[in-house]
Amino acid sequence: MLRWTVHAIPDQTGRIAVVTGANSGIGYVTARELARRGARVVLACRDPGRGHAALARLRREVPGARLELRRLDLLAARDPRVVTVSSEGQRFARLDLSDLDAERGYRAAFAYVRSKRANLYFAIELQRRADAAGLRLRSMAVAPGLTRTNVLTGGANAGRGRLYATLVRLLVRAAFRPTPEGAKTSLYAATVPGLPGGSYIVPDGVLQLRGEPTRRTRERAIRDAATAARLWELSERLTGVTPSMGAH
Repeated sequence: MLRWTVHAIPDQTGRIAVVTGANSGIGYVTARELARRGARVVLACRDPGRGHAALARLRREVPGARLELRRLDLLAARDPRVVTVSSEGQRFARLDLSDLDAERGYRAAFAYVRSKRANLYFAIELQRRADAAGLRLRSMAVAPGLTRTNVLTGGANAGRGRLYATLVRLLVRAAFRPTPEGAKTSLYAATVPGLPGGSYIVPDGVLQLRGEPTRRTRERAIRDAATAARLWELSERLTGVTPSMGAH
């Protein structure tokens, strides 16, 4: 298979891209490359300080780019039509709908991969519902593979101590690939012309840990419409939010 690079991204002029988590990691690289191809990019970030720092850096790296910074919570509140679905699509995670909150035993790693499995179900179910409503919407799910980001060292992991941070940094450098490689699947899903809605884009290597972007069709979560529908309906009941799928 030929190596897919960001240079294959076609002109994105006229498109608007809302990139969540755009202040660092895969989100930042995704925002930068879309901006380089002419898209108007909205950086949706939770932390205003980090968001402004990322905005300034992007303006230096991509002079003349059309960029905008929004707080993620305010963006969602002001426009309920904005729907963000992301997934790392963990292959071996089992989704237990009777214990979504992990009340019968919480383990961080297992809770994380199950949440990503749920993301995959949501992305595919969103496409089914959009198709049923006649909406011109394409929902994609992506898996970046092993990628160097701050997931293991930031957030709740930031307070685990110097030894933990040192060991994680060594592991990441040895086994994880650079962030731009991990961003390829997101960029591929967002820009490849003619890619059908409901696609699941993963690295083509062993266990989807590394490699070039490819569309994966043999995945249980893609075919399991019953579980996806139950998860969607259960989430509506738990959150009290029913997304409108009416045509606009």
